[in-house]
Amino acid sequence: MFARLHFSLRQSAWLLVLLIITSALPAHAQDGPYEYVLTEDKSGYIMKPLYGLTYEGVLDVPAERESDGKPIVGVDGFSYYTQLLGIQFYEGSQVKYIGSFQGCTGIEFIADIPATVETI
Repeated sequence: MFARLHFSLRQSAWLLVLLIITSALPAHAQDGPYEYVLTEDKSGYIMKPLYGLTYEGVLDVPAERESDGKPIVGVDGFSYYTQLLGIQFYEGSQVKYIGSFQGCTGIEFIADIPATVETI
């Protein structure tokens, strides 16, 4: 009734490696290499770096998260990324809070700071 599958030890090891790699990928890869933490009132997200990644160049902060359209209302947790050169906010940004860029000695500019920012 059911066909029996036979895997060699090598095939089983490769399958296990593939499963481990795919489980480590972010669930919403189109959102970029960031973690989006939902605010307590669930009205928007705080954008934070994924642990263990190196951030270089300009940090682009989108106005909203692509997967559900909720706004990005804060940016935090980017301390000591010395290769970070600047921060750029997308048009329509509703960011209220910019925090924790301590030790980012390479930052040369912050462009298009939204009028909605209340705290830096």
